Amino acid sequence: MNAMLALVDCTSFYVSCEKAFNVALRGKPVLVLTNNDACIAALSKEAKELGLKRGTPIFQCRDLIEKHQVVLLSSNYSLYHDMSARVMASLSAFSPQPLEICSIDEAFLDVTHVTAEDLAAYGRQIRAAVLQQTGIPTVVGLAATKTLTKVAIEIAKARPEYRHVLAIACISEEELDELLASVGVNDVFGIGPRYAAFLQAHGIYTAKDLKYANQRWIRKHLTVVGHRTQLELRGVVVLQKFLSSSKRNVFYNPTKVKRVKGVLVFSRRICFCSNYMLIFDELKNFCNTTFTKRIAASSQSSCKPKALAITANSVVVSWGFEEKRFHLE
Repeated sequence: MNAMLALVDCTSFYVSCEKAFNVALRGKPVLVLTNNDACIAALSKEAKELGLKRGTPIFQCRDLIEKHQVVLLSSNYSLYHDMSARVMASLSAFSPQPLEICSIDEAFLDVTHVTAEDLAAYGRQIRAAVLQQTGIPTVVGLAATKTLTKVAIEIAKARPEYRHVLAIACISEEELDELLASVGVNDVFGIGPRYAAFLQAHGIYTAKDLKYANQRWIRKHLTVVGHRTQLELRGVVVLQKFLSSSKRNVFYNPTKVKRVKGVLVFSRRICFCSNYMLIFDELKNFCNTTFTKRIAASSQSSCKPKALAITANSVVVSWGFEEKRFHLE
């Protein structure tokens, strides 16, 4: 039997956590702010419709906020960590294999045991269970590859007729190509802004265009990473589990990671991603309370870390294709 995956993505997770405990916020434009309330970290659907965007400094949109009476909330990472744990506990009941948690609000499930005809219904069961048990709305994409599950998530978010659940395995190749034609190449998992601009300059605008592009040309200009993405769009399983495969290389870096008052402090040399918050229960090994640490921007990379693991004396960060280990002082 061919493997089948489900990707569950929480909708506007920080805002949904706040709404779960304050029903008065429902239907209102809501912003959750970053540390020191400086920028927008997360926003509700209503806030997005006003033209507000994540990462925008508050002082730049103060007039719009006051005009539409947008609700501003300081971030509460202890709450978000606890709600994430509840969501993952709910999801565990639907996967015979351990979850593959790739961020605080996103996880892959193994649904190989479900027949293709029942995948959509199974996805709706997953969504209903998480909503009932935690109050967090989700979007569910089901497909044979991780890249296609990501595509399914993007389509399910954009098209209300799918009711937040899309099982790509249940549709024909012609229908899949029609859906891929509606997804911009910049929205394909594994294609960053630089590669997206390059592909668009060469006439590749959609996920369908990328799927049927010349393989040798893609491998030459997008390297093996882009070629893997193309293969996954064609239904070939390439991306494996994060932090679990002994076949991938682990790159060791002598850069130290200091511990200051229970918080891991990363040097600028090993910062990888912009405005991306990682919260992991394993970090309790190094301090008395749960805490978070932002991995700041690096001009050399647009790749988001997918997972992080803690060992006795090191931190391992994974991007899906490679891992790096940083030693603790």
